Amino acid sequence: MDERIEKIYLEELENTTISKFQIAGIEVEKCNVDAVLNTNKKNAGIHLITVKIKGPVEQEKIDSVVKELVQEYEISEDKVKIIIR
Repeated sequence: MDERIEKIYLEELENTTISKFQIAGIEVEKCNVDAVLNTNKKNAGIHLITVKIKGPVEQEKIDSVVKELVQEYEISEDKVKIIIR
């Protein structure tokens, strides 16, 4: 996969992730997706999604969004890291 296309796709994954948290009423400070999108490589796939959120947030809301991400991206929950600031 072309590096430019991969970068655009990673940005779209980050924006989609941020959007899901915002829809749930959670303010996102930063989101980073660590992934290898080239399916020809052995370690292809999403390795980690790190989301920094602001303020006190109900754990139920966080869990709901994480569950949605896990289902949509077909990853395990341990690949989603939430940091509350």
